[in-house]
Amino acid sequence: MVPLAIALMTGIALGGTVSGYRPAAWGIVSFYAAVVLYGYFRRREGSVAPLVLVASLGYLSIQPILDPQLPENHLIRFVGKAPARIVGIVCDLPSRRSYRTTFIVQAEHIGWRPGVDQPAVGRLRVTAIGPSPHIRPGDRMTFHARLRKLRNFNNPGRFNYVRYMACRKVRVSAYVRGGDIRITAAAAGNGLWMHIDRLRLGIASWIDRHAATGLGAGVLKALLVGDRTGIPSDLRNGFNRTGLGHLLAISGLHIGIIAAAAFFIFQQLFSFSPLFLRNGWVRKGAAVLAMIPVIGYGLVAGMSPSTQRAVLMVLVFLLATLANREQDSINTLAFAALLLLVIDPGALYSISFQLSFSAVAVILYGLRRLNGAGDPPQGPARQILKKLLLFMVVSFLATMGTLPLTLFYFNTVSTVGVLFNLLAVPLIGFGAVPMGLLGLCLIPFCESAAATVLHISEALVSMVILVIQHVDDLPTIAVEGFAPTVLEIILYYVLLWGMVNLRQTGFARILVCVALFAGGADACYWVQQRFWHRDFRVTVIDVGQGSASLLEFPKGRCMLIDGGGASDNTAFDVGQRVVGPLLRRKRIGTVDTIVLSHPNSDHLNGLLYILGHFNVHQVWTNGQGAPTAGYRRFTEIITTRGIDAPEFDHIPKRSDIGGVILEILYPPGGFHPNTPGRLRRNTNNNSIVIKATFGDTAFLFPGDIMAKAEQELIARHGEGLRSNIFTAPHHGSRSSSTVGFLKALDPEWVIVSSGRKGGRYFPHPTIIGRYRSHRIRMLRTDTHGAVSLRIDPHGYSVSTYLPIAEYPR
Repeated sequence: MVPLAIALMTGIALGGTVSGYRPAAWGIVSFYAAVVLYGYFRRREGSVAPLVLVASLGYLSIQPILDPQLPENHLIRFVGKAPARIVGIVCDLPSRRSYRTTFIVQAEHIGWRPGVDQPAVGRLRVTAIGPSPHIRPGDRMTFHARLRKLRNFNNPGRFNYVRYMACRKVRVSAYVRGGDIRITAAAAGNGLWMHIDRLRLGIASWIDRHAATGLGAGVLKALLVGDRTGIPSDLRNGFNRTGLGHLLAISGLHIGIIAAAAFFIFQQLFSFSPLFLRNGWVRKGAAVLAMIPVIGYGLVAGMSPSTQRAVLMVLVFLLATLANREQDSINTLAFAALLLLVIDPGALYSISFQLSFSAVAVILYGLRRLNGAGDPPQGPARQILKKLLLFMVVSFLATMGTLPLTLFYFNTVSTVGVLFNLLAVPLIGFGAVPMGLLGLCLIPFCESAAATVLHISEALVSMVILVIQHVDDLPTIAVEGFAPTVLEIILYYVLLWGMVNLRQTGFARILVCVALFAGGADACYWVQQRFWHRDFRVTVIDVGQGSASLLEFPKGRCMLIDGGGASDNTAFDVGQRVVGPLLRRKRIGTVDTIVLSHPNSDHLNGLLYILGHFNVHQVWTNGQGAPTAGYRRFTEIITTRGIDAPEFDHIPKRSDIGGVILEILYPPGGFHPNTPGRLRRNTNNNSIVIKATFGDTAFLFPGDIMAKAEQELIARHGEGLRSNIFTAPHHGSRSSSTVGFLKALDPEWVIVSSGRKGGRYFPHPTIIGRYRSHRIRMLRTDTHGAVSLRIDPHGYSVSTYLPIAEYPR
């Protein structure tokens, strides 16, 4: 089973990376199916043909999800048109954070004229801004919105959000004011899942009413009904930093504990039955009845994709007990993975799937290797000690099994995870969850007794919360690291397997040597890329509507000019989700200089995470503040972390960094943000303008300056403005890029950091035409992704993240 599972995963992964070869894949399937059938009837066993056949089928299975043939009335066909009236049914539990509510709607009709609708199909992700009606799964609603196609932030180290949502059959999004939503039929959906979601909503409301604290209620809702929206972000981060984040997601651990507890109880009951004892049905009967609470818990928890996988995996293991295959745990796990991927090929791209199966696989394999080591313990004390050590070993193996994936997705590893799991798993897994479920079962019979049991469950949860809150501020409980590459993840697991089998086979010793040599070569490569390169590298990062540029100077120093940012970091933190992963992908842990060109949120807010989680030596600003929460947090982090932030007049206006000449051209010397006059009152016109020159190539970063600032730059610097490449001032707005400014620059390339702001798009058509008339080649982050330049003393090359041609110069 294991080779077949690996083959299927390989095929699905290949299909998600290189799509569009369905005819070739069908040809391979036909050929190798014939080979397999020929070998079967000729009684000739073959090992390669079945694996290739399964891999090819895996490739084909993911194509309808990632590259589907959508009908003409699918919502994606109406993207970019005028705002439409949409009618649909809510098909999941709404998520409420801050002033936003998000939920998925299954569309039924769409129309642009009153009373004239047409049928529509497809799901869309709706974000309601501000107060909205009480929304429940199954509600039919109507609202007006402009449909948007989901997009990624296309940078190295990105999270593929489009693929993630495609696996949930969602390809379109819409934003709407909460007050504009009209519920036309409450609980219009009558399917099983609608009833279950409404039950979950009722249970969540009951927990809110009876729990003693808001934090306890939030965690209990996550544990019992899979609703994590009531957990504040700081507490969620505390769980993650202490290695307990997995407890908040209903997964294999929770389902496995319920299965084990139910199995133990039923086994004890059946052991008193002569009939079951005589026929050897004790374990089999316990396995059958244990399936009932497992499925019931999964349903109450909402059967999210991760919960579905956990339930199915546990059911497969219970079925293995019925088939007397308990000892073949590795193959049972592989069969569970095969079954899950056949049902839902997109599950392979789920973080929970990867973490769950890697953890369980390493645990089962590690325990198999340890099984039989040492003599059986004598006496109750020694048996208890052995079980305690076994629990610690399981926690350690789970940590080792998920280490590279945790770094890849979260960039953080807890240093106290094993110790804290030793405390929290019994309290929550064996205490709070069973007690909470018992309380829910008691609600129809005696609500006061149910509330009492719930308070006991909450007390156990509160103990864990209290410990987390006391240690969360300690810097040593978690280590932030770099995201490994796919090659490094493979090398890690090869090395781990080799170390476990080091004494058993010579092949394992060879593999360990190969993995160590390859790892050393990989480390040398990254040291060269990070510190020994001799070229000047610039990356204009795709941050949507905003601006962020990374400058990597020869021999390793680096500078970040602006960080992008949303207007509200609680809704989406560009620094954490976009800029930070790119820096870690490039193995950058120290940013020598951060430059804030001006304190607008689309330049500032993404810097807050970088300042708080990276080693920053110095911050340059023009000294102008802003009456916003983002700017207050900006100054607070600089003060708290003791980051050097010189006044604008004390910043060197010309410096040589590794051979790159860096000049601050604007604002002029003696600038003060409170200078009278209209020019100085405009924040955009106070942007810091930087010119970087290396050899024969110059790159200008003009921030958000507008026409008047451009005129002053021309008057002050004239020919000194000439640059080969520049980023479009003010994202290509028609308030900037004047004819005189473009003539002064005489550039070859312009890079527009663009996105969507409200109903407007950047760059403006007028400016696009102006660039064309001046024969300036244009690249845009919204269509080309991150734009990277490598500059040496004799020229430069331009490349983009999305697969288009490179432009050598």
